[in-house]
Amino acid sequence: MAKEQELSVQVYDLVQSMKKHWEPITFFKTLLKIYGTADRSVEQAVLNDRSVNVASEFTDDSMESADLAIRQRAYFRFLKKDEDVVPAVEKVKQLKEVQNQKNRIQFIICCSSNSLCLYDLVLNDSLSIDLDDLPDNYSFLLPIKDGRRDTIVSTQEADKKACLKLTRLLDTLAKHNSIEPNNMQKLNSFIRRILFCFFAEDTGIFNPSIENMFTNAFDKLVDKHGTNAKTFFEDLFTVLNTKNVERDALKKERERNGHVVDATIMAFPYVNGGLFKDQGFIPDFDIATRNQLLDCGRLAWHEISPAIFGAMFQGAMKKDDRRTLGAHYTSEENILKIVKPLFLDKLYEEFEQLKKDTAPLQEKIKALPEMKRARSSYEGITISGDFRYWSNEAIELETQRRQVFKDFLTRIGKMKFLDPACGCGNFLLISYKELRKLENEVLSYINEGAFTDSYISINQFYGIEIEDWPAEIAHVSMWLMQHLMNQEANQRFGSNIQSIPLKTSATIVTTNALTTDWNTILPAEDCSYILGNPPFGGALTVTKEQKKWLQDCYPPKYKIDRADYVTAWYIKASNYMQKNKKIETAFVSTNSICQGQQVDTLWGLLLEKGIKINFAYSSFPWRNDAANKAVVTCIIVGFSYNDRNNPWIISYDSKEKQSYKTNCSCISPYLTNCIKPIIIGRQTKALSTKLNLSFGNMSADDGNLLFEYAEGQKFLEDYPEAKPFIKKFIGSSELMKSEFRYCLWLNENNKDEAQKNEEIKRRVENVKSFRLKSTRSITVKNAEVPWRFGELANPSNPETALVIPRVTSENRPYVPMDFIKGDSIVNDRAFMLPNASNYDFGILTSRMHMVWMRLTSGRLKSDFNYSRDLTFNTFIWPNTNETQKEEITNLAKQIRRIRARLFGESISLGDMYNPDKMPEDLKEAHNNLDMAVEKAYRAEPFKDDDERLELLLDLYSEAIAKKESK
Repeated sequence: MAKEQELSVQVYDLVQSMKKHWEPITFFKTLLKIYGTADRSVEQAVLNDRSVNVASEFTDDSMESADLAIRQRAYFRFLKKDEDVVPAVEKVKQLKEVQNQKNRIQFIICCSSNSLCLYDLVLNDSLSIDLDDLPDNYSFLLPIKDGRRDTIVSTQEADKKACLKLTRLLDTLAKHNSIEPNNMQKLNSFIRRILFCFFAEDTGIFNPSIENMFTNAFDKLVDKHGTNAKTFFEDLFTVLNTKNVERDALKKERERNGHVVDATIMAFPYVNGGLFKDQGFIPDFDIATRNQLLDCGRLAWHEISPAIFGAMFQGAMKKDDRRTLGAHYTSEENILKIVKPLFLDKLYEEFEQLKKDTAPLQEKIKALPEMKRARSSYEGITISGDFRYWSNEAIELETQRRQVFKDFLTRIGKMKFLDPACGCGNFLLISYKELRKLENEVLSYINEGAFTDSYISINQFYGIEIEDWPAEIAHVSMWLMQHLMNQEANQRFGSNIQSIPLKTSATIVTTNALTTDWNTILPAEDCSYILGNPPFGGALTVTKEQKKWLQDCYPPKYKIDRADYVTAWYIKASNYMQKNKKIETAFVSTNSICQGQQVDTLWGLLLEKGIKINFAYSSFPWRNDAANKAVVTCIIVGFSYNDRNNPWIISYDSKEKQSYKTNCSCISPYLTNCIKPIIIGRQTKALSTKLNLSFGNMSADDGNLLFEYAEGQKFLEDYPEAKPFIKKFIGSSELMKSEFRYCLWLNENNKDEAQKNEEIKRRVENVKSFRLKSTRSITVKNAEVPWRFGELANPSNPETALVIPRVTSENRPYVPMDFIKGDSIVNDRAFMLPNASNYDFGILTSRMHMVWMRLTSGRLKSDFNYSRDLTFNTFIWPNTNETQKEEITNLAKQIRRIRARLFGESISLGDMYNPDKMPEDLKEAHNNLDMAVEKAYRAEPFKDDDERLELLLDLYSEAIAKKESK
C-alpha cells in the first residue's frame, strides 16, 4: 500500500508541474521513469534512437502531434490542446508498429495538455479522463511497472469489464459534478436509467434493427465536450416515458417552447413501469465523461448478467459504508447454494417424478394406431411431424399428459418469494432466472411449441431494502433479467413474448425490514419461501440505533447479550412463518450465530418455538463479484416449522479446500448431526471437576506496565534493583512463539518501594493519566490504584499453571497449551489453570476435549475462541480408575518430554502444532493419549467425532438433569 501511495504522489506531482506549462517530452520521460523504465531507455527514445523508439515517423502539422514508443511499455501520441484524444487512440491501434507482436506494446497513451486516453491492449480496456484525474487513476497503468493488474472475479469476462467501466464512469461523473463520496445516491437514479439503456439497445428492447441505438444517438447528438448532454438526456427520458399516441403532442409542445426534439430521439420506444417517470438528477458531462459513457456503450451488454449490477455499485461505495450497512453483494455461485436446496432441487425432483408418473400415458399413446390423413391442429394443440397422424384418442391422452406438466408450472407460477434484505436483488434475480430455466425444460419436454407468455412472472418476487439505490437497481435488474429470459424462450420455442411496454414488476419496498411488518408487503399466507443475505455485523460493530432494532425483534426484556445483527432476521422470519408454517427459509449468516453463547441466545428461542434446521453449510469462505470484494467466513442455514426428509450438512475443509456432505438424523444449532437438538448453556462453575479455570490479567495501562522482551532486558540491566518488581508476562501470542515479555507487578506491600525508581514512578503516573481519560467507569476507578493491573485474576502463590490460549487456528488438531512457573503473569488473551497436574493436561489436550471445544467455543473469523463458561465448565470429564489415571498421566508426560526436546531445537509451540509441520513422534504420542482418554469414557472405540460428540452430549444432558434435580 505504501508503494502505491508513493506512485500516486509522484503522478500527482507530475500533473501539477505540467499545469503551468505543458511539455509533452517531459511528461513522457517522467511518467515512464515513475513506472520503472530505465533512464537510459527513456533518454534514447527521446533522442529518436530507432533501436529504442519504435514509434512510426508520424508527422501532422495540423495536429501538431508527435509519437514516442518503447517496447514492452507504451505508445505515446501527443496532440494539440483542443484535440479529442479518443479518435487518436483508434488511429494508433491500426499502426503496424503497435500490431507488431515483437514490440509487445502494452498501452496506447494519447494525450493533449488537458486530457488523455489510456488503452490497455492486453485487457482491451480503455480509460478517458482529464489530465488532472490521472493521480486518482494511476492504478490503470500499474502493469507498466508490476505486470497485469487485478480485476473483478466473475465467471464472465463481460461482467468484469462492465463493473470496471461503469464504476469508473460513476466515479468520474461524481468528481466532475462535485458529488462527495457520501452522497453518491444523487447519481443512482441516473445511472440505473443508463444501465437500462445500455442493456436495451444491445438485447433488442429498443429497436433491434438499429444497432447501438442509444450509444450512437448520444455520440451523434452530444458535442465532444459534453456541454449539451443534459438536454439530450432530458429529451430522451421524456420520450421514453411518453406513449406513442402522445408523441405528436409532445413534439408540438416542445416546438412552441423553441426546442426541437431530434428525430433520432423520437424514434425510441415507450417504456412504462415508472423507470423514466421523473427527470431526476442529470449530471453535467465533459470530454472525459462523454468518452467514458461511449466506452461503456461499446460493451457487449447482451453477455452481461444483471446479477452483476449490485457489484458494480458496491465498487462505488466506500468500504466503511459497506461495513455499516452490512452490504456484501453475492456471486451467482454462492446464491445457488441457497436457491437449490431451498426449492429448486425439490422442483427438479418433482419434474423427474412427473416424467415417471406420465410414462404409462406415453406408452399407451405409442400403442394406438396412426391416422391415415394428416391434420395441422386439434383443440389448441399444434400438430407437427408424426403427430399429424395421431388419432383423436391419442391426442386426448397427449392433452392429458401435457396438462400434468402445465399444472406443475401453474403451481410454480403461484409461488411467492421474499428477500427481506434484498440489496440489489441478486437472490430474487437468480431465483427467477432458475425458475424460467426449469420452465423451459418442462415446455421443451412436452413439445409445447410457441406461446405468448411465461407461467413465471417477476411479480412473484418481493424484496425489502433499507437503502434507495439498491432497491432501484433491483427493480431494473429484475426487468432486464425478465427480458433476457423472454429472449431465450423466444429463440428456443419460436414464441413472441414482448418485454416492453413493461407489464409486470417485482415488489421492492424501501423500508427498514426490522421495524416493518412483513405482512404489509407480502401476507404470510401467500408466501412460499424466504431467502437472502441479511446484513452482517457483530455486537461490537452495530450502531446504537441498530442495537435497538435488534433488541426490539426479540421478546420484551429478552437478554440478547452479544447477539449478531443478522439474528434479528431469524427472529422476524420465525414470527412471520408462524402464520404459515409451510414457509421455508434460508439465510446466509455470520458463522458466530451457531457458536458459543449465541446458540443459546438465538436457537434457544427458535427451538422453543418449534423451528427445525433442514439443511446447512458450515463455515466456508464467502466471496463476491465486486471490485473491492468482501471475503468473510459464513454459514448457510435452511429452516422451517416442518420436518424435512433427509436433512444434510455440507462442511468445508479449509486445509483441503474442498467440501463434503453429511446426511443427518437431525441438525443441531451447532450445525452438527444429532439425535435430538441440545443447547449447551453457560455455566459459572465446572459441572464435573473441582478445577477452576481463571481468566488472565488485564493491564489497562496503555503499555506503561509492560515491556517487550528486549526492552525488559534493558530495563533490568539499567535498574538491577528493580528485579523484585518485574515478572515474566505471557499470553496466547507469547505461548505460541515460545517467548515472553515482562511486566511491572506491584502490590500494596511493595508499591512505595518500587516507585522510588523514577522510571517506574513515571510509568505509574502515565497509567493514572490514561485511566482517568477512559469512558469505562471501572477503568476510571482503577486510576486510584495505577500501580496495579486493571483487572486481576492471578491466584495466590501457585507453583505452576497450565496456560490455554483463548484464540487458536481452526487448522490445528489440538489447542497448544503449556505449563508455566507460578511466578509468571498470564495476560487476558489466555486462561490459566493453577497447579494443574499432568493428568489434567492429558484430559484437556485430548481429542475428546478438542471435539467439545470445536462445538462450544465461539469464533474469531474462522479461528476458535476458547470459552471458560461454555467449553471448560460444561465439559464432562471421564470417571477414571487409578490404573486409567496413571496411564493418562504417563502419556501426558511423554508428550511434554517430546515437546521439551523440540523446544531445545528452537521449535516454537505453535509450529509443533502446525498440521503441516507437526513432528511424527508428537503425533503418535497424542494418538496414544487420545486412545487412553477415550477408553476412560467407554471400552468400545469411537467411529468418528460425531460419535464422540453424541456421548459427550449425553453426559452433558445427564449432568444438567442431575444439577437441576438438586
